[in-house]
Amino acid sequence: LNAFSREASLDEILTQAERADERRRNGRQPLSPLDGIPISIKANLAVESQPLTAGSRILGEEAPGSGGHNVAAVGYNASVVQALQDGGAILMGITTMDEFGMGSLGTNHAARQPTKNPLPYLKTLRNNVNQNLDDIAKIIQSPTEQIQEMHQSVLEKMSSDEATLPYYAAGGSSCGSAVSVAHGSSLISLGSDTGGSVRLPAAWTGITGLKPTYGRLSRHG
Repeated sequence: LNAFSREASLDEILTQAERADERRRNGRQPLSPLDGIPISIKANLAVESQPLTAGSRILGEEAPGSGGHNVAAVGYNASVVQALQDGGAILMGITTMDEFGMGSLGTNHAARQPTKNPLPYLKTLRNNVNQNLDDIAKIIQSPTEQIQEMHQSVLEKMSSDEATLPYYAAGGSSCGSAVSVAHGSSLISLGSDTGGSVRLPAAWTGITGLKPTYGRLSRHG
């Protein structure tokens, strides 16, 4: 689907999740309503441990899986990212975007491949596991190994049917953010929106996108 330009390692994700679980086991108050919730961050928002590329090769972005991620980390968090981390949210990765936010289709980024709308994937998943989307919670609560097997089975099915499967654009410029939520890779994603860059991909992938009132959130980072 090309939703992520950089993904957190499994160890990083599990460490964050274990800390959230430990807080609950010890009867402590969650850090926020988002404590333990998986999130993703658009590539034009600063995450301390990651490069800040805005989806551009000029700033060091590379195609996912290329092994070329040697750009220095930005070294600070955007204010909105810091608030999420302080609240215990679990960072799943950095999402793809149209380069410098210049695009409405999710096709203008360093991967040189479009970020794909996950609706065909979700339809194949539903058919492949013989489940209604209303029962998706059962899949989410399955053991990790079972989810991975299910995911791989769907990918193999889609690969064999690639010639006949429709391709839908994901919208932009926050294409990866919308796809990561629609696919279920994260429950919430931070994007940015000047002329529809959150609202367009949210509508195209069947999820809810919100553009806050200007000035409601800090633009630092």
